[in-house]
Amino acid sequence: MPLPEFIGLANYRELFATPRFWSGLRVNLLLAFGLIFVQLPFSLFLAIGLSKRGRLNTFFRNAFFFPQALSVTVAALTWRFAFAPTVGLANRVLEIVGLEAWQTAWLGEKDTALIALTLSFIWWTFGFFTILFIAGLSAIPGMYFEALRLESNKWYHELRYVTLPMLRETILIAFAMAVSNAFGHALGYVDLLTLGGPAGSTELLGLYATTTALYGRRLGYSSAITFTMLALVLAAVIGPVLRVAQERLEYTE
Repeated sequence: MPLPEFIGLANYRELFATPRFWSGLRVNLLLAFGLIFVQLPFSLFLAIGLSKRGRLNTFFRNAFFFPQALSVTVAALTWRFAFAPTVGLANRVLEIVGLEAWQTAWLGEKDTALIALTLSFIWWTFGFFTILFIAGLSAIPGMYFEALRLESNKWYHELRYVTLPMLRETILIAFAMAVSNAFGHALGYVDLLTLGGPAGSTELLGLYATTTALYGRRLGYSSAITFTMLALVLAAVIGPVLRVAQERLEYTE
């Protein structure tokens, strides 16, 4: 049996020269973009509405969190059926409202597969972020809102001057988890929903690494993909984390 040969950075040079890597990175970034700029704002505004006391709000909190309680298999297969071209709920709804021209094979077309995947993944995970923001809102002292209302009763002033500044650390946690979801947690979901298709339009870097290791038996190359993913996630998260940590240290001093 030949001894392993050290090849240095050859795997990384090959990786960065491979179009499949850049295609997977694009899919990861687009998914992260959707989670950060669609899911997080939606979850935050929903949390603001549900943070008030009331029986209906308690009901809606449980209802909105329900998708998060589903297993990845149930969530993925539910949406796979919903996006089916002939009997799927998405096309049936479009038919009912008179938008038959918009009907398509949502998971079978390169132009719509990633959009459908992102929206369904947001549906599955937004309940967690909503509860996270509700917890952050409950920790804001009411006196800040009362003081602001002496000057203004506009809701967007409360959002800008009280809610968002006091939720900075919670938003940072949500941001870090959204990036982590796009590069990690979504892997099993994508594997069940589209398997990276059609034509690689929804193939995440994690799926590329998995298939390379299992079917190509190139563990070193797969490790290079995984390490690159880790470096990208850390690069996106570590800066804001250090900034907040520095501000907290300055405040305590």
